[in-house]
Amino acid sequence: MVHDVSRRRYRKGERGFVLVLMAGAAVVLFGCLGLAVDVGRMYIAKNEAQGYADAAALAGALKLDGTSAGVTAARTAATGIADKWNFMTSSFSGTIVEVATSTAGPWTNATSPPSPATNYTCLRVTASAPVAMYFVPVVTAFAGGGASTSNTVNAVAVAGQVAQTTFNLGAFPFSPIAFDGPTGGSQTSATNWGFVVGQQYTIRYAANGNSECAGDAADTNHIKIGSARGFWGDNSAAVISEQVQGNAQEASVTVGAVLPGVGGAKTTVSSDIAARVDQDLNTSTDSYATYMAGAHNGRRVVTMPIQSEVDGTVLGFGTFFLMDDGAYGHTGNSDWCAIFVGGASVTDNGGGAGASSTAGAYQVKLVQ
Repeated sequence: MVHDVSRRRYRKGERGFVLVLMAGAAVVLFGCLGLAVDVGRMYIAKNEAQGYADAAALAGALKLDGTSAGVTAARTAATGIADKWNFMTSSFSGTIVEVATSTAGPWTNATSPPSPATNYTCLRVTASAPVAMYFVPVVTAFAGGGASTSNTVNAVAVAGQVAQTTFNLGAFPFSPIAFDGPTGGSQTSATNWGFVVGQQYTIRYAANGNSECAGDAADTNHIKIGSARGFWGDNSAAVISEQVQGNAQEASVTVGAVLPGVGGAKTTVSSDIAARVDQDLNTSTDSYATYMAGAHNGRRVVTMPIQSEVDGTVLGFGTFFLMDDGAYGHTGNSDWCAIFVGGASVTDNGGGAGASSTAGAYQVKLVQ
């Protein structure tokens, strides 16, 4: 009998210990569950915020054009991205957009654009999302502590306009000659290679070797180099057509390398250029300002390598505006012209103005 009483008391104590043990284990299990769920939610929100920041930085950097208005437009573009977080149910708010002249900063908030904004080629976006915590606060409260019911995750992305020194796709297969003189000279990208914005320059040189386009007609050094006529790429008519009308490219072109020039009059190419112009919404005006102010799709704005008149090396890449669709004659002695429109241009937005003070072609890329 005494043994039975002792055994019952021991079992009661054992049941009490099991209850305490199960309560402690429940706290641990609930904490692990809270950690898994809440941290998982934070991880997902972080990825959503990073995707938004990346897209916003790229969209904003495309709009930087060296002006204060461009910075404002960049901020509008960046904050206008439609991406959401919390599985596309919650909009981002409080996004910070900043600009700088380099990735090292200092950074200026785009709500107060710098003036002047020349060389502000980098844009940084900081996105945040307040993620609700459901389990962790309960666990910490049970343990006698306190915890916030939300935790903010942040994501940062930096995009910049990066100089493009090599083209493997999309360069127009003609090459105007720079004004760098018969013995070299100082006409580099810092001086637009001697080109004047708004002037016409020769892209295919007449058979007699003279250049008659208004911008370079007075320079006796601006003649065809050897057998080259300003065209580079391929001799196949089908390939040339795709180069001119599309974005095909048969040879890589790099600054500092000798341009892969191809001889011949290429008279039939005039039809391809006219067809390229006709791909645009505006096929008739020869005023770039009028073109930009009206309906257009950018097909008449092309990027071409600039060749040295000394030895035919590629000095850089310039942006030009093709003349109207009737301007390119079919005879060998016709000079084909294009209007120089930039300075720095961004190839990603159809050759629009870039923010850099150094002429050339730029691409918008994520740099951080």
